[in-house]
Amino acid sequence: MYLHPLVYILCLSGSATVGITSAQRNCPSPQYLELGRAGTVECSFNESYSRFLWYESLDSTTNPRIVEYNDGTLLGSGYDSGAYDVCRNGSLFIREVSFDYEHYFRVVALPKLTQEDINVVVAVSPLNPFPLIGLCDGNKSCYAKLNPGDSLTCSVPDAKPAVNLTWIAVGPEDSALESEFTESKNGHLVTSQTRLVTIPFEDNDLVLLKCSPGEQTPRLLTTNAAILVESPNGIIDDSLSPEIKHFERYSNLLLPCMNKDVIQPGVVWKRKVAGEWRTIGAKVLGDIIVTEEEYTVTEGGSLKIDEIGITDEDVYVCMGTDGVNESMLSYDVKVYVEPNEAYPNIDVCDGEDVCTSEIEVTTTYQLICQTTGSTPSINLTWVVPKSEGYLTLDTERSFLKQPMSGLYTSQAITTVNPETRSLLLASCIPENDSTLLMSSNSSILLQFPLNNFETKPSDYWTENGEKLQLMCNGERHPSTLYGLWKRRRGNGPFETIAFRVLGKNSILMSPFDISETGALILQSSDVDDEGRYLCIRGDNQEEEVISYDVNVYVNPTPNNLIVTGCEQQSYCTLDKEAEDQIECSVSGIRPNVQLSITTLDVSDEALVSFHGHDSDSREADGLYYITETVKFRILEGGHGKVTLRCKATSSHSVQFSLQETFDVRFSVTSNSVDGSLLWLLVIIVIVVLFSVVFGAYVLNSKGKNRCSKTNRSLDVPDYGRIDEETELLPCQDADLQILLRELKVWYRMFRSRISIFPSADNHLDPASVYVETAILQREDGRRNRWSKLESYLKVFEDMPERTVIEADPGCGKSFLISRVANDWSTDCESFPWNDIKLFILLEMSKLGGVESIYEAICKTILSNDSSLNAKKLEAILKSCDKVVIALDGYDDYPDKNEDSYFTRLLAGDVLRETKVVLLTRTSSYPDKMPAGTRSLRLMGFTGLNHQQSYINKVLTGQERTLERLDSIFGSNGAVMEMFEVPLLLAIMVFLIDRYDIVSKCEDLGKITSLFEPFMTFYGPRVSEDDDSWRGMDSLKLGKVAFAGLSRGGRISWNSNDLRRKLKGGCFERFVSAGILVEEQQGRSISSPRKGKRKVKFIHKVLAEWYAACYLADAFENIAYYIIAEQDLSKLNPFDNQYLYRFICGLNKTAADKVIRYLRSSYNGDEFALICTIEKSGFTEGAQQEMRDLFSKTVALKPTSRLQRHSTILLMDMASRKGIPITEVLMERCYSLVQGHSGRLGIIEGITIPPLTSLKELILFHVGTVMSTQETQNILIYMSKCSRLEYLSLAKSFHPFIDFDKSNIANGNMGDDEGTGDGEQVAIEIENDNKDPPYVIYRDDVEDSLDDIKGSGCIVQWSPFADRSTFILDLHVGKWKVLPRQVKDMRPTREDCEELGYLSVHVHKQMYMEFMKMHGNGKTNGND
Repeated sequence: MYLHPLVYILCLSGSATVGITSAQRNCPSPQYLELGRAGTVECSFNESYSRFLWYESLDSTTNPRIVEYNDGTLLGSGYDSGAYDVCRNGSLFIREVSFDYEHYFRVVALPKLTQEDINVVVAVSPLNPFPLIGLCDGNKSCYAKLNPGDSLTCSVPDAKPAVNLTWIAVGPEDSALESEFTESKNGHLVTSQTRLVTIPFEDNDLVLLKCSPGEQTPRLLTTNAAILVESPNGIIDDSLSPEIKHFERYSNLLLPCMNKDVIQPGVVWKRKVAGEWRTIGAKVLGDIIVTEEEYTVTEGGSLKIDEIGITDEDVYVCMGTDGVNESMLSYDVKVYVEPNEAYPNIDVCDGEDVCTSEIEVTTTYQLICQTTGSTPSINLTWVVPKSEGYLTLDTERSFLKQPMSGLYTSQAITTVNPETRSLLLASCIPENDSTLLMSSNSSILLQFPLNNFETKPSDYWTENGEKLQLMCNGERHPSTLYGLWKRRRGNGPFETIAFRVLGKNSILMSPFDISETGALILQSSDVDDEGRYLCIRGDNQEEEVISYDVNVYVNPTPNNLIVTGCEQQSYCTLDKEAEDQIECSVSGIRPNVQLSITTLDVSDEALVSFHGHDSDSREADGLYYITETVKFRILEGGHGKVTLRCKATSSHSVQFSLQETFDVRFSVTSNSVDGSLLWLLVIIVIVVLFSVVFGAYVLNSKGKNRCSKTNRSLDVPDYGRIDEETELLPCQDADLQILLRELKVWYRMFRSRISIFPSADNHLDPASVYVETAILQREDGRRNRWSKLESYLKVFEDMPERTVIEADPGCGKSFLISRVANDWSTDCESFPWNDIKLFILLEMSKLGGVESIYEAICKTILSNDSSLNAKKLEAILKSCDKVVIALDGYDDYPDKNEDSYFTRLLAGDVLRETKVVLLTRTSSYPDKMPAGTRSLRLMGFTGLNHQQSYINKVLTGQERTLERLDSIFGSNGAVMEMFEVPLLLAIMVFLIDRYDIVSKCEDLGKITSLFEPFMTFYGPRVSEDDDSWRGMDSLKLGKVAFAGLSRGGRISWNSNDLRRKLKGGCFERFVSAGILVEEQQGRSISSPRKGKRKVKFIHKVLAEWYAACYLADAFENIAYYIIAEQDLSKLNPFDNQYLYRFICGLNKTAADKVIRYLRSSYNGDEFALICTIEKSGFTEGAQQEMRDLFSKTVALKPTSRLQRHSTILLMDMASRKGIPITEVLMERCYSLVQGHSGRLGIIEGITIPPLTSLKELILFHVGTVMSTQETQNILIYMSKCSRLEYLSLAKSFHPFIDFDKSNIANGNMGDDEGTGDGEQVAIEIENDNKDPPYVIYRDDVEDSLDDIKGSGCIVQWSPFADRSTFILDLHVGKWKVLPRQVKDMRPTREDCEELGYLSVHVHKQMYMEFMKMHGNGKTNGND
């Protein structure tokens, strides 16, 4: 018999031998075997022994052997019964150990005749692998409070052999304690026990003990037991003042147990419940013990409670010990719930934080404010603010606790008495700890019954349509806490217009506004705005009333007096009898005026007698129409002509400069006639001489042409005059010549030089630095198809009446139009002169309130001493047939949301036949553009070649820097997207080269990390040593930037207004640094010599940066719902993407609130993930969320722009990181963008970069006939997606693709039947489809096909929902027919190899059916 395989394995492993003590023997003794298990009596005889005899006693002569091993053969009764086995090394295997085997065994090994005796002891392991402490209820560790007389015992019950137990005091150095050890037997088993004689509390209240089994043979226990013992006297020191800790409801509580970062081996936590201390948790030598599931004790000993509630309010105490030293910390946990309101709600304020109320009573008035839904209750107090501090009013408080929720309604009531003042400002404020719940006050401005508002008013006149601004500054100038504006029309009552309380404005009547200084502002006044205006201002101690009588004057229409008989505005002569009458009138004037007709020269008064004055004055719609008729008689001595004057005078303080001078001619004597003829002759001679001189000048100038590109000087020209060599357009009107001169002077002054860095001194010629970037044109009638223009000059060839050029900020809109203006003003040879004779460029930011294009030219372009006026300009523009008006910066136009002149101009309601070009940001594309409008888009830099060319021109010698930029950030799509903007690219390259800011970036995957060193060097500094970009200056500017962005993205201001907001040199530092750009806004028509200046951010992304700095700082301590409702709701994430990302990168607390807001609105999950990456970097959690997102179908639909853009950016990031993208579905979104092969187009001109980790792409485009170019573009894109497995084309019609030129020559075009009429079919389909020829030659896509032929990618096409599907054979370019039975299955390459090809005749029939279904290839409205 041979060794059983199982026994062989056990022999090798040693089976269940639990202890061996002897050494230097072949068979050690004693050996311990575990009861009830298989065991091996271990021996280690070498290979020289081949026979082993085993005996059950020490007498091997009389007792028979139980088993014998002889060279692999087993014999003996023990082996036959199955009880024993012998291993090759002589070890004895026992099938099941029992107490019967507890004795000596003998083995005799041959042939060397070696004999060894082994004492086998049966061992029994206890039930638990650790000793049992009496107070621990069978647990390995526990905490216990001893009662007087209690003792500590530790035992190991029912084991064998006995275990020597020891009590040890745990400390920096463990020490054994005196204890009493006993053993008690129960049959074969032994219970070992030790009792601690004395517990070593000494001066401590906690003792950490462990019960250790010490050295064991065999090893029955694997670990110690431990107990943290509290003395009978207790551990709580009631004199200890607890630290108050505030936690918001549903937040996670974490209370540390140690002041320092020290982990104590023994910790106990107690909570005071109803006056009694209750143990809630402990930590004993790493073991955590809790009494209830809601509590958790961390490894560091801290107490943690998840999502605490109001019931968790109590005092918590932690006691820690290291065995020698003890420490105690006490906490008074307060749970707070913010009230439903952001500020106290005053009962008459309708939920507003500031309001005003007119009080009718004359005795006392009760004020009530309250908050709801908070805990603890809020102590509200009524106060009267003063210039310094405030006066506390007697306040009656009440608190109502809701029985179910435990939340409070807090109320405060006070009573006020009318005083001598007209107004009283009272505020309801939260006190003391209430600021934790509510930090904002609410205020009410009480208007008591007026005794007498009347003060002597000041007359204030303003022109109709002009800005009304009434100052609220009196003689006494009290410190102003409040200001109230009221108005009375006629004899009616005073009405409240607006008020300002503690720096907050409230407008009750639109469109009035109040400035920061308290001035009342009306942007455009009207006759209806006349009346008595009062401003009452004060500080609850002094009060002042300022009064105005506002009157509106209206200039007449026309703006001159009309003398009957004079049909023109120029000087005229009337032929009258010696006794006749004269009529003078004025129309539409206000206020009323008096007309008078007199002689111009006092000496002529004796020659003319006036009599029979008749004045007629009538009023209509507030305007006056006045006619003055006077009779006259020439007295004796009159000389045939007299000069008269009609003049308007007013009894009001406003005076009109209205007078007309004219001659009256009448019959006279012959001598007088000769004198008149002589005078007339002199005039004729002068006119003839002037004509001759002017004609000679024109002839001398004609034919000369100013130098074009090659002769254009880069030096600053003399802007005081036009070069005499400049050729002017031939025109009969001299006014047109003047306008041409002024326009060209203006463009040379302000459009011929640009500065890439506004803070730098170098200025560049637009023609020398302009780089042609992609200009896309939307195809007529095909909203999602774009073609590329060859040059920017093509924009101005064959122009329609309206053209819109859109782009993102910084992509070169103003740069492009400056280049055009420069070309036109310098007579550039390449410019399309035949299309543009008059080019007018206006900046729309300067056109607020301007009512005509003629007024705009006067205001922003013409010189102060120009002889042109609005009427002359109107005549020029309406008579000139080739005029182009360019309007730059529609996004900054103040009146774009109103029915203004320029919105009507864009809509084609005025100057319909004049060509207008509008430049705007994509986010501000006008809603109302007429049919036939041409849409263009600037795409910025779409590749390294564009960027390199631009950098070479504006920053010489930066080639290596640009290469370094690409090598560093080339794998980061989020950063490279920003460098498509020319301005940001130039600044970044400059700073990288000059300051090496990349080396200072903490995380190159976050744009915030890039912008921090960027702003450190680019931003302003208070001193040379200051490199802070988040100081007070930045926060001031950030607050202003946030206000502008939240009002539709207006990031330009009046220079003086912004200078007042940014005090202490802050304004000048930002302008000097180039962050802000200050520029002349133009001159005012009413004040020609007083030009205004405006200031704006050099780029919107910098406005977003500073706004983010301000908001990140503010959001840290503001409740989420306030942020969501009052701040973020004003900022569209798509238009302000960088702002959101900057906030998340600057402050993690603020980031959490922003991300929460994004996930709850705007379809913002994808953008929230981008912001999460900006907050924490590309962590494993972010990568996992990205994997989860792209493990499912990603659908790009024509819905949320933010979702599309964010999804594309995430896909680009995932592709660069190698994260698989399972499937992308473009549903009615695909758009051909010529000039962007290798990138998929999407609606609104967005493109998708190649995705190397994409597996399947589905283009679902209902009812669309795809062109050859589109199909080719898709194939090229496929070649750049290296892991693409499937391309599915659904619900659209594709060309009959063929890659082989020979098919045309052979005439079969892929026709399997070889009919030879393929070419004719091709022409027929081309004519129907209006698309380019549909044959794709091999050399068009040769490189792309080589890449995708071997990739195994399958191209699948399903033009009809219920028809066959077709598979493209990429080797020959023909469609194969996939049978219906496998249509709904995913075909493999093997499935496709044996399929038949689609006939060209069938393709034609399908095309005709498709066209009939969808209507001439156009979409069915879903596109």
